[in-house]
Amino acid sequence: FVSPPPEAAQPPLPGATSMDQIVAMKLIRSNETMTKAAMKEVRILRLLQATSKNQRKKTNVRNREHFIVRMIEGDELGYNASSTNHSYPLELSPMGSMMLEYHNHTAILFEYFPYNLRETLSKFGKNVGINLSAVQSYSKQLLSALQHLADHRVVHADIKLDNILVSENFSVVQLCDFGSAFFE
Repeated sequence: FVSPPPEAAQPPLPGATSMDQIVAMKLIRSNETMTKAAMKEVRILRLLQATSKNQRKKTNVRNREHFIVRMIEGDELGYNASSTNHSYPLELSPMGSMMLEYHNHTAILFEYFPYNLRETLSKFGKNVGINLSAVQSYSKQLLSALQHLADHRVVHADIKLDNILVSENFSVVQLCDFGSAFFE
């Protein structure tokens, strides 16, 4: 995941309310195999997110209940399939209804989290580990994410410290990078 350097500030994305909006972008190489893998990742993320939305409507539960990184669809940014009147280098991909392209590479946008668990452990746990309440909180969140995957028979296949994102205030973790994921 990459974020723009501060000096490269751009106007807000279409539909954004301020210049403070930051998203994470995953660029996938421009070849058939990688594009198919990206399409599978998007399909899995859409399934996991759609289920979360349906459950939230029924139970009025907050957005991060399942602790899976939220993919941002092009329509959330003001893109639509019939309009190409925007000044951003991202274009709608012909391969997926709301997948984006950047210089012939597939782009997937995500909610931005500034840290991963490896960086967090390095910052706060150097030689002593992190405190028990943080371990308990992170464990509950990760087990919730794994339960959500199990409920939908999805295997992540690449769980590691780098694929667990941490929020700016270090209170929320989310599982990311479903590029190797598959259905049971």
